[in-house]
Amino acid sequence: MDYTKMKNLAVDKCWEGPKSGDEYRSLRIQLDHFVDHISNADSPLSWLPLEDMTEDELSDIAVQFYKRSKENRLILSQKNINYNYNDLLINRKDTFADIVRDIPQLKTFHALDFTKDITDINSALIEAKNRGYQHTAANISRYNDEVLNDILREKEWFKCIGLGYTNTQYIEQYIDVCERICFGTLYFFIIANPNIESRKESLDKVADLVNKMEDTISEELVKGKIDYQRKRNFHLGYYGSLWNNADNIMMYYVQFLHRQSLYEEWNNIFKILPANAVTPISDEYKNPLNNPKLNNFQNKKDECKELIAIARERNNYWASEDDIKAVKILIREGFMEKSKYNRRTAMTIIRNILTGQEPTETECMFLDAKILRGTFREQGNLDCFDKFIEICTSLRSMFLMPYRTINDRMAYKFVHRICYDFIYIFEVPEYSKLKLE
Repeated sequence: MDYTKMKNLAVDKCWEGPKSGDEYRSLRIQLDHFVDHISNADSPLSWLPLEDMTEDELSDIAVQFYKRSKENRLILSQKNINYNYNDLLINRKDTFADIVRDIPQLKTFHALDFTKDITDINSALIEAKNRGYQHTAANISRYNDEVLNDILREKEWFKCIGLGYTNTQYIEQYIDVCERICFGTLYFFIIANPNIESRKESLDKVADLVNKMEDTISEELVKGKIDYQRKRNFHLGYYGSLWNNADNIMMYYVQFLHRQSLYEEWNNIFKILPANAVTPISDEYKNPLNNPKLNNFQNKKDECKELIAIARERNNYWASEDDIKAVKILIREGFMEKSKYNRRTAMTIIRNILTGQEPTETECMFLDAKILRGTFREQGNLDCFDKFIEICTSLRSMFLMPYRTINDRMAYKFVHRICYDFIYIFEVPEYSKLKLE
């Protein structure tokens, strides 16, 4: 990559008039900073497939970073869930609805929606203890196959009518569903499984197999990159030039940044919520539901029930306000445990919600994390919490890999492979040496 050539191309694309003055110098300085960030392993720009890009493509991306809004000025130096990464899209393409509106064959077409299946997936995982863990794992694996087939079948149909649109939301949906499958399977098949003799040993086995998974998935990513290079080389040999793929690269890059910032937020939250950070509770407060000595005991109990009711209305929490254990978990984690995130305790966030304030995404994530930890504590499995989170974090790092293929068909197959390999651990005990039944 000739960075001097790239910077000159970027200047030509976004600068008119005399090449002098403070604004022009500012542009050159920002382009220099852009290049500096490329060589920084911790920079968001380290994601870019530079070895397969031309100076023309990189200059388009550099121009887009230069034009980003003031709110996103620190986007290169900070990972933040609040950034609008769509600001970096080069060509803001029409939405899928805009495109299909004027195509006669698609008048009655409805896009696929896999997220609606999450409730049924949760129910199936909960029922695994009654219907059999291997049986449930096999059914979930078949469902994973069906989702991939539905996406690819639709894509082929579009190709037949001359529509090559990439519905990137399918990648997001598919990852969301497979996340729920993987995390839910890990919890209900190991943590909530009454047949498991040693949850810690079982989690250690799963962690080792997930590490092997990650090595295999990384090898698949290399194959994906080779396929991308092959197509580029074919185009270069046949046409004598390379097509400018910057807008397509940025489409996947923006999705990657969105999800990476979300995962980074989870990592930050769990760093302040390890199992050994649980606030010790004296014996007289061990059962908060039966201890009116707690300050404003009845008020806190009512507030917990009200919060559960609100969450159920929004499909954000499966428990009932009449579930004694759920109320107990909320009293402990919401009112008795004082850890903070972004300078706010869970109690402050809960009371803001109850007064009608809309919680931020990070506040909801913080409450979810605390409730999860509280559930482990209530079940007596707090010693398994950190290993559980470690496995989930490894899976999240794998779910970031599909974007690097810069190809939706390969990305779908990538997501499918991650979910399939993980479910295989529970579906075939001869392989994993897990005793689930």
